[in-house]
Amino acid sequence: MLSCVQSLSSVLASVWPQSFQAKKLIKKVADFKRPITLSTVLMVSLINSQAWQENRACSHIFFSQAQAEEVDRIVALVNDSVITLSELEELTMPMMMRLQTIADPMKRSEILAEQTQAALEQLIGQELLVQIAEEQGITVSDEQVEAHLQGILNQQGWGEAELQQYLSSQGMTRGALKAQSRKFLVQQMVAQRNLASKLSVTEVELQDAYQSSLTKAKAKLKVEGAHIFFKVPSGSTAAEEAAIKQKASELLQRAKDGEDFSQLAQEFSQGAGAQNGGDLGVISRGGGLPSELEDAFFKLKEGELGGPIRSPFGYHILKVKKLSTQAPPSYESSRQALEMQVRQSKYQKALKTWIEDMKKSAFIERRL
Repeated sequence: MLSCVQSLSSVLASVWPQSFQAKKLIKKVADFKRPITLSTVLMVSLINSQAWQENRACSHIFFSQAQAEEVDRIVALVNDSVITLSELEELTMPMMMRLQTIADPMKRSEILAEQTQAALEQLIGQELLVQIAEEQGITVSDEQVEAHLQGILNQQGWGEAELQQYLSSQGMTRGALKAQSRKFLVQQMVAQRNLASKLSVTEVELQDAYQSSLTKAKAKLKVEGAHIFFKVPSGSTAAEEAAIKQKASELLQRAKDGEDFSQLAQEFSQGAGAQNGGDLGVISRGGGLPSELEDAFFKLKEGELGGPIRSPFGYHILKVKKLSTQAPPSYESSRQALEMQVRQSKYQKALKTWIEDMKKSAFIERRL
């Protein structure tokens, strides 16, 4: 197999534009973890070339491999690299699972098309950053990846069991999460070297940010909330999930009809704090709750019920027990946080502009 790969890489070099490094594509063809059918890439050019005719003895390897394995279609070419359908599906899997909650098939299809295209653009931008990293010799060690993952676990207060539950709910494997983390860290280091270190924040910008925060603080609330949780086991069918959601809806109606929320939580909730009436304590923005729950809580009024809300773990019925305002901090005490906020905002804008500029000068072919 290796001798054929080496022989046919010279074939590719003769029929593929010089800007595309044939050996990298051949390496991906030969990668049995992610096979790409040669006929979908260069077959017409190869068959018509003299070099291919001289290497016909090797051709059966690629044809038999293509027949034996599921094809991993190329969805984009980015300079000398390819983005495959499996990479795109890996990124969009959580979004596709969330879309199943949209009843209207036309609306679901429309959102899927838009978000799939957006995900492809995200992958193209990431690949351009990875290529810059290769040019600049930026690498990430296994130890750095593991430290990053452990940081996520610590931030969420998760153990290995909770991580596996989350991965199952998102249709991901630990290996896929590690690969995503490695890419994220590489991109972060590239952006830090080329962008973040060159950004500055002025005093005027900080004062403007503080005044904006004061305006927001007037409407900022602390929420004391409770929930009743219905777990959706990983691997549940659409019908099984629908039955769980229906059960949650029925219990929500019972609470709205006047039954005691705390008693219902003690009897039916499958989440932590069930014995305490589903109490979640004080909820604040960015406090660690899944974003779906956090957003829903802050939309409710004091004493109001809401749900069922789908999180990565299952369905939740919510109750806001109490709302209270927070006094805004002083400028001096919040200055450091404001500087980080302003710097992050400028960094995100600069990164978006930089990626768009790189796309204009790169060889990119989208195949969706």
